[in-house]
Amino acid sequence: MVPPFFMHLTERRTYSSQLKPPKTVAILPNAGCISSKCLLHFGKAPALLVSDRGSIPKSTSLLSPTPLFLLIIYKATLDKKQEMVNDITFVRYHKNIESMKHILFTLALASVAGIANAQHNGHSYTVEGLINDSTLNGQTLYISRYDDGMKVDSTQVTNGQFKFTGKADIPCFCRIDAGREYANFILEGGNIQVNVLTHNDPKGTPMNEEYSRMHDRTSEMVATLKSKHSEIEQQTKDKAEQLRLKKEYSQTYWHAAYTQLYKELFMNNPDNALGEYAIRSLIMSASPEEMEPIFATAGPWLKSLQTYKRIEKQCQAMKATAIGQKFTDFSGKAVDGSEVSLSDYVGKGTYALVDFWASWCGPCRAESPHVAQLYNEYKDKGLTVLGVAVWDKPEHTKKAIKELNINWPQIIDTGMTPMDLYGVNGIPFIILFGPDGTIIARDLRGEAMIKKVTEVLNIK
Repeated sequence: MVPPFFMHLTERRTYSSQLKPPKTVAILPNAGCISSKCLLHFGKAPALLVSDRGSIPKSTSLLSPTPLFLLIIYKATLDKKQEMVNDITFVRYHKNIESMKHILFTLALASVAGIANAQHNGHSYTVEGLINDSTLNGQTLYISRYDDGMKVDSTQVTNGQFKFTGKADIPCFCRIDAGREYANFILEGGNIQVNVLTHNDPKGTPMNEEYSRMHDRTSEMVATLKSKHSEIEQQTKDKAEQLRLKKEYSQTYWHAAYTQLYKELFMNNPDNALGEYAIRSLIMSASPEEMEPIFATAGPWLKSLQTYKRIEKQCQAMKATAIGQKFTDFSGKAVDGSEVSLSDYVGKGTYALVDFWASWCGPCRAESPHVAQLYNEYKDKGLTVLGVAVWDKPEHTKKAIKELNINWPQIIDTGMTPMDLYGVNGIPFIILFGPDGTIIARDLRGEAMIKKVTEVLNIK
């Protein structure tokens, strides 16, 4: 039977509470190391690699005073529904409990002096701010991690103010939602002030000051970009030429400066929360090739994040579906409910224009007239047009199809699969395929899309 104080720990979140005693394994990390990657060996004794991005629960008083804590965790019957199971890797099992007891007893004797004087390794924090919306008084606010959405702390709004207090073992990129407002910040030790109206200017601690500085620099760059766009619009009234010049400026100047800014931030912070923020920003502009040195430099903590794994997978998908590559197939449903696949429309001997969209997406709705123009003009001249509804409920998609008078084929109820397969960051996202299914162009929009399709079809 598992001792009650061990069961208390196992019932939290990392281990299954369905415990069985045939095999045992020891966890022997230093205090504070449980939240990072820890691999300890004691001669030929068993070891466990722990990769837990969270922190030990505050209520686990057993761990608080110990620099070296000694636990026996019985091998669990792991519940497939528990996401945290993937964060645990059993390196080696010990074959009998009596040998394990001997190892623990020996280690306990060796560490008695250290245990007596140790303190918890977490860093105390306060996060506070003001709320202008009086309807939120008495409501509960949460700090949520961006990486996995986990709520790590909560507090109540009192007289238009809120204050979180706690301990953070490892800084992480977080968010507070307050009605329609929000604040981004890095949860770390110290006194942090956030502003839910300005969103991105946390103050009071080193990482948050750097985060605010980077956001300010980015805002200045965006203002410069908007100014250049206005200049281009004054320079020519031709919409297609405007788009060409804007894209040229963005790719030649703005893109390079933005990417370099966040690449430098990442290289200085390859394994902490600022690095997490940097890689989130880089994937919005950097090519898969530009991301390669980022992946090569990332540290073990960052690589353990779901964010990192998603971005790495996205870059792999972008490479697999780059210009010149053959299409990657996926399936969904037609509007009538029948099963249908991308391969039913692409690679069939005609050019195919495929529009990833959703009913809730304003820019997607604004792009629909341009897609309709191409469909109506070229549907009998070698062009297949297809809509792919992503991240949308079928009933909402069908309603939008009627509202927008869409009369070209659709694949609906696809979830996020098409976006994941093609490494898509946002929608609308329109791809032009050749007659054999080869990708000719990605991320087409507006007048530039019409011009590209016209050129490819050789229609004058």
